[in-house]
Amino acid sequence: MKTRNVIYLITFAIIAFLIFKYGGGEDTPPLASISKQDVLEDFADLQDNPGIPSGTLGGTYYTTEVFFPDDYTGDLGNEFYVAMEDGHSILTQKYVIYKTTAQTDQSESLQYKLKDSWEDFKPPAGKYESHKYDGKKWIKVEVTED
Repeated sequence: MKTRNVIYLITFAIIAFLIFKYGGGEDTPPLASISKQDVLEDFADLQDNPGIPSGTLGGTYYTTEVFFPDDYTGDLGNEFYVAMEDGHSILTQKYVIYKTTAQTDQSESLQYKLKDSWEDFKPPAGKYESHKYDGKKWIKVEVTED
């Protein structure tokens, strides 16, 4: 065999290997984003949300407001804030959206998890899209310019 033929054969084998390993695979559909409405529905009732501490003096926290950054899309890495009160103190929690894989079928989905928590703090007014909860429904807070 001539040297040129060996070089062609090795090049073809490398290209075929790379196509087999990295290309030609199934296109994975994009993960379903977590909409603002999904977040608002989840935080309307805190009883089923993990990571909510007990309130001071035996009280129970309830959601008062949710804050979304202007660029919130509900995709991987997005963050949002949830403000809650127990009648005595304010607690704001920061959540981040991450990708998780199901143990049973290895399917991937987006979920959110608690990233940070602050007492007696609320994000500044006007910097975020804000939704207040009155105990029955969510009301979007319109930003007024002075």
